Amino acid sequence: MLGLEEFVTGMLSLFTHKFDNLVNTIFNIYDFEKKGKINRENIRLIFSFIPLSLNLEKPIFLKSLSNTESNRQEEIFNLLEKIFKDQTYLDNAKFNEIISNVSSELFLYVK
Repeated sequence: MLGLEEFVTGMLSLFTHKFDNLVNTIFNIYDFEKKGKINRENIRLIFSFIPLSLNLEKPIFLKSLSNTESNRQEEIFNLLEKIFKDQTYLDNAKFNEIISNVSSELFLYVK
């Protein structure tokens, strides 16, 4: 469980640190199991709690969409394929390399 101090520290990092520190903070968000590596399911789970709509009165979350309503699920699947390719896990160094050279979408979704 994420404690208040960890949450506040993470939020401060998102808005005050350099790029490398931000990438590490976002990796740590995805690595909620604290294993030092992330997989597709870690990312999909985090995405399920990020609103897809900015309508604050009725936010839409990935987990609330049915398959017929959601092209978004396919977009996320395709993004994860692009990021992971044939790899099961990414460590922090590989995550940083991908964010810098392949796709920054995993970074921008959380930022």
